[in-house]
Amino acid sequence: MPRLSQAEQETRLPGAEPAFASEQREFRRTALVVGGVHLLVLIIFGVVAKFQPKPQIEQITWLDGGAAGGEPET
Repeated sequence: MPRLSQAEQETRLPGAEPAFASEQREFRRTALVVGGVHLLVLIIFGVVAKFQPKPQIEQITWLDGGAAGGEPET
């Protein structure tokens, strides 16, 4: 960005800024808000998952009733 001469600096308003600077600031603010909302949703999912009941593991006992085609015991 070129430097302003002393006369240009005196005529410019102190709060005046180039249009792209305002757009950059708006983009950064929007990006931070969107990122924050995503982070909040992930935290909510984590908290909800923490309080879900654990599924009960069902124990299965396999019984071989002789239907496997093997030799019958005598």
